[in-house]
Amino acid sequence: MSRRLVPPVPLFPGEVPNDFICSVCHELPLEPVLTPCEHCFCRACIDESLAHRSECPIDRRALDPDDVTALGGLLRRVYDQIAVKCPHEGCSWNGKIGNYANHAGRCSYRFGVDGASSAAGEEIANLRRENERLAREKNEAESNVCSLQSQVSILEDDVLEAEQEIENLERNNERLSREKRDAECKVQNLNTENDKLRKEKNEQKDKIKGLKTRLAAEKRARHAVTYDESYGYDREDVVALTQLICEYLLEKPDEIDSNHIFNCVRNIYIALTKNWNDNPDYYYISVRMLINVCHASTWFTYNQQRNFEGWLADQGWG
Repeated sequence: MSRRLVPPVPLFPGEVPNDFICSVCHELPLEPVLTPCEHCFCRACIDESLAHRSECPIDRRALDPDDVTALGGLLRRVYDQIAVKCPHEGCSWNGKIGNYANHAGRCSYRFGVDGASSAAGEEIANLRRENERLAREKNEAESNVCSLQSQVSILEDDVLEAEQEIENLERNNERLSREKRDAECKVQNLNTENDKLRKEKNEQKDKIKGLKTRLAAEKRARHAVTYDESYGYDREDVVALTQLICEYLLEKPDEIDSNHIFNCVRNIYIALTKNWNDNPDYYYISVRMLINVCHASTWFTYNQQRNFEGWLADQGWG
């Protein structure tokens, strides 16, 4: 009884181009065919698929059985060089897939061990292939799990670092908040102290002002200005006038009129220049003293001071 051959097992699975794997059974095709959209299938797999739906199982393009062609040319030569081994348990054959059909036809292990029926042998082979496929998927899943675990470990480390950073920032924020509150309290205390000092300063100013006013009043009471209110100072009063100006040399009493005083001084000086016989004794010395005192005082205007300077120069008293 004839039976369908069991596909061989790639000797080096990683070197087999994916384009040569049947997208229906996921095995190396024993009879590879190519669609117009350049997808490779087993002849039996694509025929069975097209019997249900007239489209390519990969990209769902419309496909007619007559458009499916056997693999040929360069692709066939590459395909024939794929290294495979016999899938039957106990068989040690390996070689090129192009030679596998000849070997499979006479393989003594094709029908199973100890004369098992062909159906049982094919079932065993199918189970072996299924086990190999599941083992590959398991390895891939374990590899993916390891990769995911590595990523999870990295993420966990990142989360721990982020949590530590957040904790540090929170502590720092708490410290800054405390320092801010302390600073605000200090500023408030300083403002209070400044207000207190400002108040005390104003009080001291008021006290000093009051003391100055009281002292000025007492001074005025103790030192009442005595002068000739009629400003009748003449040749006989040179010494008295000199003493009056000397007593208040830099601060003329408000009640004294400096212009009247200047007129008196001018009349006294004119009397000196006239050299009258009845001038008092020591008149020259007294007038010289008076003019110098007037020039040194702050009683008189700029022009009046110029007069004093001229008189001093004229008499050689400068």
